[in-house]
Amino acid sequence: MIVVMKKSASRREVANVTARIERLGRQVHLSEGDERVIIGVLGEGHAIDRERFEAMDGVDQVMAVASPFKLASRDFCGQGGRRHGAAGWGVQAALLAL
Repeated sequence: MIVVMKKSASRREVANVTARIERLGRQVHLSEGDERVIIGVLGEGHAIDRERFEAMDGVDQVMAVASPFKLASRDFCGQGGRRHGAAGWGVQAALLAL
């Protein structure tokens, strides 16, 4: 799961989201850009209620990631397993665009 914070999100709001993720037994991968903070939720376990995170202060959007590296997989790319251009970047390009 990826949590995209609002541009106006405070450090306290980011800390509240990361603390909730950690209380659920998951790890946090924090990516701080010039305009936004993106929080990656790492780990296995029971499903996380996206709506509870979407309702938190400072949260702009919550996105589920169906399977790891989906856009780089052979199922998506074909037999060669390679994609060229921006499409080959997958989620990384989407995160960089924010």
